[in-house]
Amino acid sequence: MLRGWLQSAILGLLLAIFVTTFALVNAQVTSVNLIFWQIQEISLALVILVSVLTGVIFTGIVSVIEQSRLQKKIKELEKKITEYEPVYKG
Repeated sequence: MLRGWLQSAILGLLLAIFVTTFALVNAQVTSVNLIFWQIQEISLALVILVSVLTGVIFTGIVSVIEQSRLQKKIKELEKKITEYEPVYKG
């Protein structure tokens, strides 16, 4: 378990270094136009970092929800197993 966590932490750190370096290299000023929202003269590095951070947060939320759903399903199935064990044992 610790090894998997360590690998994830190292991979996350490398990705963070890559994204930060990429953002800093692209430090030009740009404008952002969304449907009803417009920002003039914002740093491209800031746009990149906010976009990546938004993606990480969204992915984390979806992952936690899915993991919670799966844990609930596991508990339900374990309960069924304990209900049926006496039938098969004897």
